Amino acid sequence: MSNYRKPDLLEFAMYVRKIGLMSLSVTLFMITMSGCIQARTINTAANTPQAVASCSVDPVTNEPTLYGLWVKEEDSNKGTQRELLTVTETSVYLVEFTGAKGNGALRETFYVMDSVDWVNSVVTMKMSWVRLNGKYGGFDYPLKFMKVYIDGETLYFSFGDEGQGIPAEAANGPWMKQ
Repeated sequence: MSNYRKPDLLEFAMYVRKIGLMSLSVTLFMITMSGCIQARTINTAANTPQAVASCSVDPVTNEPTLYGLWVKEEDSNKGTQRELLTVTETSVYLVEFTGAKGNGALRETFYVMDSVDWVNSVVTMKMSWVRLNGKYGGFDYPLKFMKVYIDGETLYFSFGDEGQGIPAEAANGPWMKQ
């Protein structure tokens, strides 16, 4: 005779329960991780043709808030005037008063955003059109660089173009976030 004994129903139920809990734990772990893992083909050695890279669930950005409406008030011999700068993810629209009180012009400039380099605080854009007192005008250098400095709700910037290059510092301001 052998020493084998037939397990009773309670032992069998406990065994099934352990297996079930382990399976449930593994399943929950896989479901949780599947929202964070994206399979991508990465150029690697021939023996690992496909690698998996993980991503964070909520990416954290340290980018300042450039997008929105910025207003600059000037009070000088030109008289009180307000200049406006609107920045979106795709464009920059600048409305400014040029010249002295009584003989100045209202200039509107529209730029199409090319790229934003947060590390160097430089926005690269292309000038699309310019209007002086409502009439379209021409421009020499369509490629523009905007060096920006943002401190909370205050913006300073400087423009450079193809001939000047990227400005060293942002000096035009303060522009207040609205």
